[in-house]
Amino acid sequence: MINKDLSILNNIDNVVYKNDPFPYILIRNALPSELALQLTMEFPTYLFDISLNNTRLDLSSYQVKDSSEITPLWKDFIIYHSSKYFYQQLIDIFKPSLSLKNFINTLDAPMVFDI
Repeated sequence: MINKDLSILNNIDNVVYKNDPFPYILIRNALPSELALQLTMEFPTYLFDISLNNTRLDLSSYQVKDSSEITPLWKDFIIYHSSKYFYQQLIDIFKPSLSLKNFINTLDAPMVFDI
């Protein structure tokens, strides 16, 4: 089951939409402090080479789904942000910037978790 409490879009008052120089959103305090701290503490840094400077650390939803090394909180967080529900929230936010052609194409995009 999807846990909507983990969404970075929960506090819509903190979501600022900008369209210049390109469409983007800024989210201040996207997560409650306690949740952000717990995610930070549970991030599996041991799965990455952190000796390199300025490198991206990421976990794909495919990697996370069946991993025994990822905590339940991180699994839920990643699964939620890979869901159709979250994707639709983003489409709703960015709809003013999407052309009709692009908008229609996004509705058919494959999702990892069909929640």
